[in-house]
Amino acid sequence: MHIISFAIKQAGQTIGNTPIREQAVGAAKARAQQTRFPVSVIAHCDTGKEIEVIFHPDGTSERIRK
Repeated sequence: MHIISFAIKQAGQTIGNTPIREQAVGAAKARAQQTRFPVSVIAHCDTGKEIEVIFHPDGTSERIRK
């Protein structure tokens, strides 16, 4: 299983895409702190599987497998 790309979403709206994990995580953490609302990073895998991590404004995160 390889990750193809990362989508960054907030409130159901896509706010960015990147193939670089660190860039997606950094952008999501910063956006969550700025807006005070959770931001999701969804990893799209070559198998069709998606892995979602939600970044909360307080700095915590949770992983959700789909």
